[in-house]
Order: sequence, then C-alpha cells, then structure tokens
Amino acid sequence: MKKTALLCSALTLAGCASMFTGKTSVVNVTSTPTGADCDLAGHGVHTPGNVVLSKSGDDVMANCQKEGYIPASTRIEASFNPVTLLDTLLGIPGVLAYIIDFSSGAAWEYQDQVSLNLIKEQPKPVVFEESKPISFHEEIKPIVPAKVEPIEYFKDKKGRCFINNEYGNKQRVDKSYCQ
Repeated sequence: MKKTALLCSALTLAGCASMFTGKTSVVNVTSTPTGADCDLAGHGVHTPGNVVLSKSGDDVMANCQKEGYIPASTRIEASFNPVTLLDTLLGIPGVLAYIIDFSSGAAWEYQDQVSLNLIKEQPKPVVFEESKPISFHEEIKPIVPAKVEPIEYFKDKKGRCFINNEYGNKQRVDKSYCQ
C-alpha cells in the first residue's frame, strides 16, 4: 500500500509527459545553403545546428538569413504530446498530473527537424539616366581632340589635300596646306 501511495505521489508531482519526455525539445536546424544564421524564439543557431526550446503550447518561428540570399522563415507548430494521455491511467491523481504537464509545457512537443531553403538574391538591374534630346535650336559643338599635330601632307589622284595626324587618321584639309 505504501508503494502504491508513493508511486501515485511521484506521478502527481510530475505528470507522465514531464517524467518521460521532459520540458524541453531539441530541434535540429538545417538550411540550404549551410552557414545561415537562424533565430528560434530568441535562441540563435548557425546552420547546421541544434536548439533547445522550452516546450509550450505556442508555435515558434524559425527565421534564417545569409549574405547574398533572401531571408527565409517557417513556423514550428506545437503539437499535443500523446504521452500526456498516460495521466488518465492514474484516475483521480491523474487530474493533478494533467495540470502539471500542461502548466510545465510537457504536454506539448515540437518537431525535431527543421530545414529552410534560402534563395539566392538576383542582381539589381542597372538603371541608366535618361539622356536629354538634342534640340535643333541648340548649337552642336564638335568634339575635337586636344592639339593635333599633322605628321605629313599629301594629295590624292584627284588633287585633294590630306594629312596623317599623330593618331594615324587620314584627314582631309584645305588645299592651302598642301602648297
């Protein structure tokens, strides 16, 4: 009789879920690509890695980020821990065990594996400035290179005068240069 009373006392001080599965869950966090920095309920982890979460009936958000990738998030849902049902085998003391399991969070559990897929950021498009259209009323000034020294003067078969400038370009000039 003493053994039964002692067993009932022990089970009611800690519900079945509290005793058999504990008040925390270990969640393995992975990402593609690896090396992401993740946050789960204030617990930081560098993937791949493990996080120890206190059990509760609340869902937990997993947020991961990595340089050059779009951040990713997923919800880790709290699910009912079926071990809590063992409290019903205790009868009247089981009600107290239920209360203990639910208040400690042991009546809940989280999945033990979470994987997030990060997508590579696309390069930002290059935006060109819109050019101003040329007005026919504006004076158009030719672009002239700095001082160009002619290398030689010569005439073609038709008598036109040309020079070869220092850039090696053939350039037609006034006939007065070829006198």
